[in-house]
Amino acid sequence: MTEQWPALLCVLDFQGRFKQVNSAAWQQLGISAQLLYTTTFTHWLHPDDLVTTEEHLSKLGTGQVKPIIFENRWRDAKGKYHWLLWAATVAPTEPLIYAVGLEVTEHKQLEQYYQVIVKGLHEGILLYDAVGKIRVCNPSATKMLGAGLDHNKDYCDWPLETCQADGSPFPKESHPAVI
Repeated sequence: MTEQWPALLCVLDFQGRFKQVNSAAWQQLGISAQLLYTTTFTHWLHPDDLVTTEEHLSKLGTGQVKPIIFENRWRDAKGKYHWLLWAATVAPTEPLIYAVGLEVTEHKQLEQYYQVIVKGLHEGILLYDAVGKIRVCNPSATKMLGAGLDHNKDYCDWPLETCQADGSPFPKESHPAVI
């Protein structure tokens, strides 16, 4: 089944063990299907991403969330880390987690490059991630808002009115977090 959907990288049980894998997709990272079947999902993670990834999978397992989107650093067969963006959901008929993954290493490197530029701008800038959480709050935005990234990180529902560069209203339904 996983071979029919290239983005579907794996099917996991609630203990994080691989039940099905897309062999062709994993070969791009130099990891064989046999090796995945003898390890757990978290075995391949960067140590700094372990806790949050386990929390995400746990929320799926307990039914606290339906689908969930998260990213982490995944070790390839040579020990090099790649950023993967995951969308995971629980199967409707059995206790399994379907995980779709895309490599976003190049995107993460560009994001870090742009963060340096944004931090130097005089305009107040907030950058949101794909799920609508604030990831960058530059010094000018901190000054205007009276609170920095530590206060606003992971915040999804910004309570202020937003506007276009010309001052006209920016409809909430067009906000990147909603899109």
